[in-house]
Amino acid sequence: MDSRISSVLIEADQQARTRSLAVRRPAPGVLIANGATRLDLIQRLSTNELMEMAEGEVRPTVLTTAIGRIVDRLHVLSLGDRLALITSPGRAETVLAWGRRHR
Repeated sequence: MDSRISSVLIEADQQARTRSLAVRRPAPGVLIANGATRLDLIQRLSTNELMEMAEGEVRPTVLTTAIGRIVDRLHVLSLGDRLALITSPGRAETVLAWGRRHR
C-alpha cells in the first residue's frame, strides 16, 4: 500500500478512536408497512423474531427468497400500528416489489 494512503488511514483511525469521524453514506430507503398482517408477513419471510416487538423497538432482519437468497438486510422499527422498514441504500424499490409479490 502507498505510504501516503497508509498514513491517512492511520490518522483517520486515530481520530475515530479519540474524537469523531464523519463518513458520507447514501441515505437508506424507508418503507412503511401497515395492515393487519404486516408483522406476520415480515416475520415469515425474514430471519429474525419480530412478533414480540415493543412500540419504538428496532430489530435487524434479513429478507430472503424461497431458496434462501438475500433480498436485503433491514432494520424494522415498530410504530405500533405500522412498521418502518429501513432498507439498504438503493434497495427500497426492490424490497417493495418483493413485498408486493408476497402479500
